Amino acid sequence: MKLTEFAEKNPGIVDIKSMGFVSHQFSLADLVEFSGVSKTTILALVNSGVIQPKQIKAGAVAKKFYNWQDVLTLALRYKRFKLPSRKIKIFCNQKGGVGKTSLSTQFAMYCALIGLRVLFIDTDPQWNATLAFGINGKEGSYPTLYDLLNGAKFDDVAIEMTPNLFVIPSRQALNKAEKYLNQKSNSQMQLKMYLDSIVQNFDLIVGDTNPALTMMSMNAFVAADEIDIVSETETFSVSGMNGMFETLDELAVDYRYLPYNPAVRIIPNIFDIREAACHDALVTLKQYYEDFVTTAVVRKAIDFKECQNKAQAVFLNKKKSNAAQDLEFLSKELLNDQDLVLLMESAPAVTAPTTGNEPVERVDHV
Repeated sequence: MKLTEFAEKNPGIVDIKSMGFVSHQFSLADLVEFSGVSKTTILALVNSGVIQPKQIKAGAVAKKFYNWQDVLTLALRYKRFKLPSRKIKIFCNQKGGVGKTSLSTQFAMYCALIGLRVLFIDTDPQWNATLAFGINGKEGSYPTLYDLLNGAKFDDVAIEMTPNLFVIPSRQALNKAEKYLNQKSNSQMQLKMYLDSIVQNFDLIVGDTNPALTMMSMNAFVAADEIDIVSETETFSVSGMNGMFETLDELAVDYRYLPYNPAVRIIPNIFDIREAACHDALVTLKQYYEDFVTTAVVRKAIDFKECQNKAQAVFLNKKKSNAAQDLEFLSKELLNDQDLVLLMESAPAVTAPTTGNEPVERVDHV
């Protein structure tokens, strides 16, 4: 449903004017920067009526600005982006507070800005990602992923934030999905089966997960063709990485008939260049998981939290910040599917579930 319709049905939990990302007023310089199209070309499109700037008065001066439709018009007209082959990217960690919600939501916003058609799914009943998009789920009664899996129509659940960014929101009621999933056969495959039916409608699907190992989290892992593990650069987060890989390895064994063999990346996050412990943790990550660790290292920055609280995008509202630079670098790396490392070095070719006792060659995780 359109965001305006959602706001009408759910008064008091969303204020469109205060949603910085959705209501952002783009300057001509913004269009040039994010579309890669020259100023001369954009002005020619303005003169021909293809793009129609809006005006607001700032005192006696009329100021021109552009909206999301103008951004999308440019993006689709010139298509300076490359579509990822790994379309379902799930951000996760079995430890909370590592910044996966900030990175997953900002990544989805960035991909929408450059022209990809993006679906974001909040699979966490704590609804932090939903709040990052400006929707307060505390008092809400709107449908969630639980309703989709239970037969609701996509258009009745997904919110069209911009013409090419759709969000399946969460709230505490999503906890009901645990009982529902446990009662289903193929309980860990329900989300995969649903996404397989709609994935062709999107260029990218991004998911944020609960740090707890819930049935919904397992569904997200099974549905993914890329697992993006966000790791804070500190000792406890790094030491818990092996547990994350053990979970994924078990899924690879259980679902090898699919086969289940997602690409895996580890994203070093909240890196403080002044702290020796952060440097040590980063060295440890690269020592034991070198093939999986992204080149991009996201530095510690208050800008992520400030923008999240206002439903803003760091690359629009904090353009010159470390957060904006790191997010753009990371996003470009995540969209580049070359040289990815798969979870299993050799996925066995089988066509049906087996007993689960056969040996499977797997990556050694220290």
